[in-house]
Amino acid sequence: MPQKLRLLFTVFCISLFSHSILSALQATDEMTAPNQPGKSREFCDLPKEFHYDNDEVLSVIHSSSATELIGAPFLFELDKDNRKSLLLGSCHWVKIEQLPNYARNILLSARSLVLETIESFKRLSKEEMIKYGMVCTSQPDCWINHLEPNLIDHLEKKLMPHIRRYHPDIALAELTPCLAWLKYSSPENNEGMDEQLQNLHEETHVFSLENVIGAFRMLEKEFDYLKFKEQLAFDYAKKQEGVEEETNYARKWLEYHYINGSLYALKDYILSAPDQTSTITRNHNWLPKIENYHMSNPSQNLTVVGLAHLFGEEGVLNLLYTQKSFSIRQITPNGSFSPIDINDFK
Repeated sequence: MPQKLRLLFTVFCISLFSHSILSALQATDEMTAPNQPGKSREFCDLPKEFHYDNDEVLSVIHSSSATELIGAPFLFELDKDNRKSLLLGSCHWVKIEQLPNYARNILLSARSLVLETIESFKRLSKEEMIKYGMVCTSQPDCWINHLEPNLIDHLEKKLMPHIRRYHPDIALAELTPCLAWLKYSSPENNEGMDEQLQNLHEETHVFSLENVIGAFRMLEKEFDYLKFKEQLAFDYAKKQEGVEEETNYARKWLEYHYINGSLYALKDYILSAPDQTSTITRNHNWLPKIENYHMSNPSQNLTVVGLAHLFGEEGVLNLLYTQKSFSIRQITPNGSFSPIDINDFK
């Protein structure tokens, strides 16, 4: 081989080898890079709406384990006037066991607990539900009659076994459409971290930011029967095609990102909701109560709110920071708390 060709061949081999080494090192760095609290890498761009033909999204969701540990818990330390308390942004159906030990131990050290509500649907009697307008005793023009028979059957099969577990004498037609929508849209009644934490605390040490009737009344104002009917039709159509219902799909998507501490994916999704009136109203209503529990509780206090309430200009974190002058830190993998950049949550 002529010397010039031999030289070119040698340079080509060295270049190819160097490129392979750099690619391998880059891949290793990506696999071993530790997650920063609330800033772990996203597995895909956030879809503005759920596309069932997105194979990348579906493959990740279907492969995610229900027992996977949460990578970057949304657990915060609030500090004001030489008092400290804890704030947890919860994913209502994820279990405490999915939290890393360092975060779980801190949560369980709290002596008092503040939840969004402590009264729940399953604790209300039928008489109370009638009293508060959640169950109708007479409906000459029942909303059920405006649904197609296949949608009634779909709703009966999906919703009523869950409801009859606690209220065996209630019929589908007795539920107000708003309550039916609320329970249909909620996760299946698997005990999540909120209920687990409540069961671990003495009843006298558990408080609430609002009562369940007040929360229901607020949601009732936003209820849209036509949108509920469209959701039922969409879910039913997808079920007939052998595709998972959108509500379950969305839940798995959110659970995956919550478990992996994907701050930006969760924030973008939550803030893309077209109407956040009830969330914002509740955030403002809760603000003085969170401060009051922080100041009046002699022992360490843990407040638990749904993750959706953390984000935005009028999210709980920004309101506590700007209006109530709290210092806020987020837990890190070594079990200590580090100051947050509030702009990451707005």
